[in-house]
Amino acid sequence: MSTLENAAAVLTLFVQPGTDALPESLSFSDMARRLTLPKSTLSRLLIAMESQGLLARDPHNRHYRVGHLLRSLSPPAPQSGPATLAERAAQALHQLSARYRCTGYLCMLHRDKVRIVDRFQSSAAAPAIYAVGSHLPAMNTAVGRALLACFSEREVIARLMPRQGRLGGFNQPGIVRLLQRLSVVRGQGWDFNRNETRPGYSALATALADSERREQFGLCLSFVNAGDKGAFPTDKLAGLQSATRMIAQRIYQ
Repeated sequence: MSTLENAAAVLTLFVQPGTDALPESLSFSDMARRLTLPKSTLSRLLIAMESQGLLARDPHNRHYRVGHLLRSLSPPAPQSGPATLAERAAQALHQLSARYRCTGYLCMLHRDKVRIVDRFQSSAAAPAIYAVGSHLPAMNTAVGRALLACFSEREVIARLMPRQGRLGGFNQPGIVRLLQRLSVVRGQGWDFNRNETRPGYSALATALADSERREQFGLCLSFVNAGDKGAFPTDKLAGLQSATRMIAQRIYQ
């Protein structure tokens, strides 16, 4: 079978005849059991489909579901309840990445790291730097600092340096500079890094927290920037801030 035929076979697994309900999520084991593809072939295929928006993965159980590219082509199906913070953030990043021709990353904190749980890439964007599942140092990335800014200074220190335990005598220069920057991020609601991942690539990020679910998600746009003195991406910041505010209003209304 061709790659296209294999991809169609995967998507067919999500079809639920006789119902208008949203497609269920499936684990890798579910798919491997129901398809005749070798596991190595299936794994490569799922990675490719996820990178193109045909599939997405749940940030908690890592199951696969229909991606935002396909969902955007069909009218929304009725849902039993309101969309979650993760679903709203993913939808916003899909739209922003297409509008600004860049790559969007949906991220969560994992101890002192940022974990990429979903990726959205415009067909016109430069190649994505990171794959879904990658872990990045929180204190050195825009999205990591946006997420850390959701916590108090004590919580940040406990997360980054759990063995310290107390603030007394805590004066390591790197952490002090980080706490100062987080204070700025809290005040403005976003963070920006020029040349964050490699020369010429910049990142702009915000974060949202759902207190009821006790979860935080970072929204990051990664794009090519014109060198160290390139113009600040005011258009992307305005779009990202607007999307973040709209999600917050819907979640907290």
